[in-house]
Amino acid sequence: GVADLVKRGVRSSLWDANRAAVQIDLPGQPIEAVLFDPQTAGGLLAAVAADTADSLVSDLSSKGHEAAIIGRLIEGPPRIKVR
Repeated sequence: GVADLVKRGVRSSLWDANRAAVQIDLPGQPIEAVLFDPQTAGGLLAAVAADTADSLVSDLSSKGHEAAIIGRLIEGPPRIKVR
């Protein structure tokens, strides 16, 4: 039901503060609004060395956990770019 809620402009009370807290480049799809909803911020995000990331994902997956590489850190001003 999240797509319907997004279309109707339904947002949590923390949405504006979450959106203001980060500079992020988005492709411009309405569903992107869920990125700033605290209710969709579950899971664990870990920053690990690039040369160990594949091994870590494999180890976690083999133990029955969902795991994926979702981004990378690069030099420059802080921002998030979503493709």
